[in-house]
Parts: sequence; C-alpha cells; structure tokens
Amino acid sequence: MVPAVDVTIAEDDQTMAAGDTVALHASVKPENAFKPKIEWTSDNEDVATVSEDGEVRAVFHGTTHIHAATEDGKLQDSIEITVFSVSWSSTGNSISLFFSGSVYGNEEGTEPVSKDAFLLEDSGLTDIEKIGSVEHTAGEKHISINFDESPDPYNMVVAIKADSIFDESGNAIEGKIE
Repeated sequence: MVPAVDVTIAEDDQTMAAGDTVALHASVKPENAFKPKIEWTSDNEDVATVSEDGEVRAVFHGTTHIHAATEDGKLQDSIEITVFSVSWSSTGNSISLFFSGSVYGNEEGTEPVSKDAFLLEDSGLTDIEKIGSVEHTAGEKHISINFDESPDPYNMVVAIKADSIFDESGNAIEGKIE
C-alpha cells in the first residue's frame, strides 16, 4: 500500500454571497496512494459551513478558512472563503442594494460602483439594458439602481459582473441578487 503524501483542494479561494453553495474537491497524491478519508472543517461556521462531502454554504459576511485533512490531521490543505451579504428592496423605478460592508468600483477602493457592474436578467431574458443609472459613493454600503422603465421585482435577477464590485479588502464580489 502506497502512503499518501499530499492533500490538495482543487478549487481556489472563493468569494460568495450569503446563501450560496459551492462544492469543493480534495485529491490525494500520489494518485496510486491509499485514499484516506478526508475530513472537512470550517474555522468559523458563522461565516461558512462545510459538509462531510465538501459542500460549502455561505452563511454571513466575513472571512474564514475551509480545511480538507486526513483523519489523522497529518496532511491538509485549506482555502479562504469570503462571504458578503446583500439585501435589496424595490420601489417604483429603482432597486436599493444594501451590502454588509463597504463596496467599491475598483480593487484599490477609490472609485464608486457604476452601472457597467450589473447585468439585468428579466423574465428569462438576459443582458437587457434597462439600467438608467447607478447612484453610489465609494465606500458606501448602499447602491441605488435606477431603471428607464419600472422593473418587475418578482421576475428579476440582478447579476454582478465579474471584477466590477469589490469589498474593503479588494476582493471581487460576484453573484446574483434575486
């Protein structure tokens, strides 16, 4: 029997919205090694939990580490999970997004979020340009999205484009607000 010499998590660090899930996968090296049971743990289950199968569920704003380790703890790997929380409300021709922390339109934390940061998915149609303007000041937790015509908040998903909104640590915030 060939002993395992390394455990590696296949996925990189993750930024997730509260409520999202992601499946992580761990591999043991060498490939022909005895496959020990992998135990998954979270440093802070108030931020993110992990199942015995490696499924991570984002819980609340913050940062934690998820670990994959052999039962004896001798071999392990970890990744960082950053969770952002966002809620929203709709009135007339606008939607207000409320983030749990400060948000920015660039990694350096100097620019406000612009309308180019969002895609609108409405009634099954994607990439509809109905966003008239976005009101935001760099570092604020609130973003107001104003529409050219009144949206249907029950059939709408606002998607955040990759690398368009960043938290106070310069981590990209991605996801969908439904």
